[in-house]
Amino acid sequence: MNRKLIQLSLQCFMAHGCLAEKDAKDLIQKCCHSCQANYSDEIFRAIIKKINLQIKKHSFEIRYGASEDDDGQKYYCYVNTKEDEHAKLASFYSIKELVFFKALVEKLIVTSEGFVEENIALQARDQIGVRPAQEFLDRLINDKWLSRANDGYYLGPRSLLDLLPFLRSNIDSSCSICSSLVIRGRLCPKCDSKMHFHCLSRFANGRNSISCPHCGEDWNLTVT
Repeated sequence: MNRKLIQLSLQCFMAHGCLAEKDAKDLIQKCCHSCQANYSDEIFRAIIKKINLQIKKHSFEIRYGASEDDDGQKYYCYVNTKEDEHAKLASFYSIKELVFFKALVEKLIVTSEGFVEENIALQARDQIGVRPAQEFLDRLINDKWLSRANDGYYLGPRSLLDLLPFLRSNIDSSCSICSSLVIRGRLCPKCDSKMHFHCLSRFANGRNSISCPHCGEDWNLTVT
């Protein structure tokens, strides 16, 4: 495979950090065009595989996974597989901001909903004013470390992929439908099993009634 194409594609992932699947494919298609190479979904996957083979020895990886948004949008994320969760963000944010983010993550992972309201999120700030804290939260959203919904926050796709080892070591919760890690989701009122909202939406599609896929409890709810 074209060496220049692999290098250019890698540089794009390094520059963007985390990309929605469609954006990643559009970007690699432009790289192919720039290198006068053909493009297809198969070629895209081959490029990702080739990049990962090259960067693995340097403790990097392009990871692929779903967000915990209601639609479960898929993302590709360039991650450091060696450094701890604090070192990963040290080149992006100040020490005070890192302390704030760490405290916020700790609040998020202990809630049953995987979601905190804005006023609760701001309580995690330490030695940071309200306005700088709000601006920092906006940056975290823009950088995809956090996502926002209904005047609150939950972990963004970059956190889910880049901080995966840390999250797995601190959270013992798997989606009852897809079996992957779940932080933000819906709890069964009977058995306390949890499901991603996007998994539950697909599970409920076309059904007249919904029962918990884990314990069979009938639910009286509307899935959107």
